[in-house]
Amino acid sequence: MAIVLLAEKPTTSGLVKVLRQMKPLRQIDVGQTMVNLNTYSTRLAVALLRNSSPDQLIPEVAQRSADATPSEALKRLEQELAALQADTETLQEGFGTAGLQLEIIKTHFGTALLNNAAVVRWLAKRRPDHLQQLKKLSEIRQLPS
Repeated sequence: MAIVLLAEKPTTSGLVKVLRQMKPLRQIDVGQTMVNLNTYSTRLAVALLRNSSPDQLIPEVAQRSADATPSEALKRLEQELAALQADTETLQEGFGTAGLQLEIIKTHFGTALLNNAAVVRWLAKRRPDHLQQLKKLSEIRQLPS
C-alpha cells in the first residue's frame, strides 16, 4: 500500500529499502507522512524508521533498535533532523533564486521583446514556435508547486 502512495512520487531505491524494514501499517503511515510533507527523501524515511517503536518494525530491525541505547537513538534522530533542515533550507534558497530569475525573464520577454512590433513580426515570420513559447513564458504567474 505504501508503494501505491509513493508510486508517482520522486522516490529512490534507498527509500524503498528503508520502508522494507517496517511492517506494512508503519509503511503506510510513513508514506502518508511523506505525501503530506511533500518530501520523499531517504533521510526523512530513516528518521521516521528510527522513531518507530519496535512493534512497528520487522523482527530483525526491531532487535537492532532494541540493542541501541535511547540516547544513541535520540542523538541519531537529532542529526537526521538537522541534515533534513539543512537540505530544506538549501532547496528554499534555490527556489527563491529560481523565482527571481523567472520574474526577470518574464519581465524582459513581456516588455522588451513582445511589445516590440518588429521583433514580434520577425519571430512570427521566421520562428513562430519560439514566439509561441515566449508568449507562454511571459504569461506564467507563479512557479508550479
